[in-house]
Amino acid sequence: MLPKIDIGVAQRFRLVEMETALTIRDAATVSGLSAETIRYYERVGVLPTVPRAVNGYRLYTAAYVETLRFARGLRELGIPLTSVASLVELAQGGTCSAMKDALSGTLADVLLLLAAQRRELAQTEAHLQALLTDLKNVSGDGRASAGQGRCSCVATVERELGGQAKSTGGQPR
Repeated sequence: MLPKIDIGVAQRFRLVEMETALTIRDAATVSGLSAETIRYYERVGVLPTVPRAVNGYRLYTAAYVETLRFARGLRELGIPLTSVASLVELAQGGTCSAMKDALSGTLADVLLLLAAQRRELAQTEAHLQALLTDLKNVSGDGRASAGQGRCSCVATVERELGGQAKSTGGQPR
């Protein structure tokens, strides 16, 4: 049978604990994440759950705030949440060697993704430049209202989008 704790001692302990722990609002301010983001990360398992006070408030320690900052930094680098969750877990209980390997692999994956996004943006830029060039040659004499002819700008956009659909395998963007 467990010994009973004197209520007075428990209350004093709770006050000391509250003084050294932050509320979610304060942890959000210090970490640079919003309180809603912190709650979401905890709910989906990106971050471990935190202890709660008797009143149900989350209590964030300085060590946990460092975890919040680490997670925020990873997201700022474009690392997906699933990888952030794994890296946070390694940061809390893995070896430095395991962290180095996981982080290196994740960063390499993000770099590949960025290269693909740059190629896609370059294609989009080329389409926009071609459209802008084509629009400079449009007279603008046609009517845009229904039943009075078609604005030649619309046809120009459709022509460019048609060429874009062909270059992307017919998939709309």
